[in-house]
Amino acid sequence: MLVVLTALAVVWAAVVLLVVALCRMAARADAGSTAPAEGQSPRRPSTWGTVRKRIFASPQSDQLATYK
Repeated sequence: MLVVLTALAVVWAAVVLLVVALCRMAARADAGSTAPAEGQSPRRPSTWGTVRKRIFASPQSDQLATYK
């Protein structure tokens, strides 16, 4: 019985390592493709800083800033 449980643990660990390796390879492939696909625009930089500045710089003290 112990041999069967050990074999199952080894197979489970091998499957986990295989899935992790495949995910890491896919992530590297995605990160390596910097050119946008045909028909897609390039990724724009994050706008979080601009949004945060506009919210905190609202002329109304009791309202969030609105965009025109």
